[in-house]
Amino acid sequence: MKKFLCECGKLATWDYMPSSTHYGYYCDDCVPRGCSCNQEYTVKSAQAHENGYGEDPPTDHNQWKWIEKDICWARTDAQGRELPCIEFWENLDGYEVHSDEIEHFNKYDIKYYTTTQ
Repeated sequence: MKKFLCECGKLATWDYMPSSTHYGYYCDDCVPRGCSCNQEYTVKSAQAHENGYGEDPPTDHNQWKWIEKDICWARTDAQGRELPCIEFWENLDGYEVHSDEIEHFNKYDIKYYTTTQ
């Protein structure tokens, strides 16, 4: 079964789900990281008071980092990298190539990358 590859040639383990007019498959190294959807304002920040929400960084693990000290923080993966946008879906086994998706890519002249088998 063929699987999609990232533009760099590695197995694509991330898929940007809203993609319809561009190639949305990325490996773990190339996926765009850092997005406001994974950022939280601290309870004591002015933004939290203005918007009525806020959450302090977790104290039970270290999978987060400050974006703006004492104001905004983001969740990270085990390697300390910010997470991709929540619109990226992850499949560690990669994404199988389906003919309807290839037809879509061809219709919109989107370059795609797959394994040979």
